[in-house]
Amino acid sequence: MILTYKQLSGVALSIISFSSVANDYPTLKFSGNIMLDYDSFDANFLEAANEGDSDTEIRRFRLGLESDFYSDWSAKLSLDLSEGSEVKDAYIKYKGWDVAQLTIGKQKEPFGLERQMSSKNSWLIERAMISDAITPERSLGIKASGEIDAINWQLGYFQDDNSERSTSITGRLTWAPWLDDDNVVHLGASFSERNLRGDNFRINQDLEVNTADSLIDGAKFNANSSSLKGLELLWQYGGVTNMAEWQQATVQSSDGSEYVYQGGYYQMSYLLSGKNRKYKNGELNGLKTKDDWEVSLRYSQLYLQAENSEAKIFSVGLNYYFDKDLKLMANYINAEYVEEGINLGSGNAVSIRAQYQF
Repeated sequence: MILTYKQLSGVALSIISFSSVANDYPTLKFSGNIMLDYDSFDANFLEAANEGDSDTEIRRFRLGLESDFYSDWSAKLSLDLSEGSEVKDAYIKYKGWDVAQLTIGKQKEPFGLERQMSSKNSWLIERAMISDAITPERSLGIKASGEIDAINWQLGYFQDDNSERSTSITGRLTWAPWLDDDNVVHLGASFSERNLRGDNFRINQDLEVNTADSLIDGAKFNANSSSLKGLELLWQYGGVTNMAEWQQATVQSSDGSEYVYQGGYYQMSYLLSGKNRKYKNGELNGLKTKDDWEVSLRYSQLYLQAENSEAKIFSVGLNYYFDKDLKLMANYINAEYVEEGINLGSGNAVSIRAQYQF
């Protein structure tokens, strides 16, 4: 039986509500974050326009609730209220085994380094194209995960968030051969085998400017299956963070055709304070700093083989951290796009974000 989001939310809320009356485990943690974005971009970021445009949006208004409701059991529920109401996370977690922990419910599939990192902790406003275009997001499923010395593993079975028929087996393996407070080296690999059962498939991706048009437009077809794979690298030392990924999706259509999508990115940031972000369980997490500046850059690329289309983007960013809760971000983006072998030129954009979390 497949639970609807309303049913799943009810289960999670019931579990968390129980914690408020449990004598031994009354732990409740409320959180939230708000992101206000402004984008200004050239006509090259639009499908049919002679001049550029600008836009402002509430990119995120998210509320979260976490609870340790019983020995070795915890739960999480988060809602996004920026456009209506959407359940983002709704799961329970069991941590009573030595070899593994179990997570059941709506959660992130374990694929990719950047996708596992919360956008509130990122040093550029948008994720790289490849992370948005092919990396699976949150899905309903069950996942086992564990850690052996410096090796972290995750493996799960999921139902696609956008389909009642599509299912997947997704896994990720990471290794941190050097790991201390000031020096982290991380290597990782991910895979996902997805049974799409004739669902519609299409790559439709913007040029890392959310309010602009989605110009990277792949063929639309019914797909039987897709196979995803990715490699990742992270090195963090003395306030400098280097991160890179390469990913590929091979999709089989219902008529037997094969479509290949691939790309990657390299991005770097430097915090003037020399502080590092937290690293745990193969993931890069938050940063506690105050009155701190950060400079960043990224080069990303996405290639649609069958469509002979390609996009290349170079971004630079400047961030100011008032404290651990309030952050201002500014990005400059230069994007070049080739559609069906025809170079459509390049364009420039500026994105600004004010972010507050509590």
